[in-house]
Amino acid sequence: MEALFNHFSSQFYTDLTVFILAIIALRVSIISREKHYLLRLFPYYFIAYIILILILFIHTIFFLDSPYSQEIQNIDGCSDYIFTLIEFVIFMHFFYNIISSTSRKRIMIFLIILFLVLYVFYFAKDLLVYRIIRPDTVTLVYTLESTILLIPSLFYYFQLFTRPPTINLIKGRDWDIFFNDLFLALLYN
Repeated sequence: MEALFNHFSSQFYTDLTVFILAIIALRVSIISREKHYLLRLFPYYFIAYIILILILFIHTIFFLDSPYSQEIQNIDGCSDYIFTLIEFVIFMHFFYNIISSTSRKRIMIFLIILFLVLYVFYFAKDLLVYRIIRPDTVTLVYTLESTILLIPSLFYYFQLFTRPPTINLIKGRDWDIFFNDLFLALLYN
């Protein structure tokens, strides 16, 4: 338990804060799921994120100084890598549904295919060459994901100014919840 507290204090308690916020966001997303059709996949995002954090906590508490530390660290890397894919699919699904331009949707489909091809390529390369997913590869895929997610974010940003929404922003808060989640995801990665 001391290892976990040391981990929290070395991270200035941001991991613990993000974990608590993820649990709160999961609860809110489950409650609001029926009201906001576009956000129906977000509970899965938060569940995957909570599982990812729990794997890190378990590694920190039980296996940090054990002989199995390297194997658990490999599990951490694989979990992180898989979570990146889940995160990417959920955010791109959201953007695909809110962007109205068919040409921009085609660009998004191209970006999705590009990301998936590179994701599988790096996954296969690491497993075949190194037999593990290296931290460098996880970082590279994070960066690729973040860069690709900026493009549909900009598409939506420009769409807001060219075709302002006709919804009542007080009643429909999909965009607000989503962009807060996206900001936290990009900030934490």
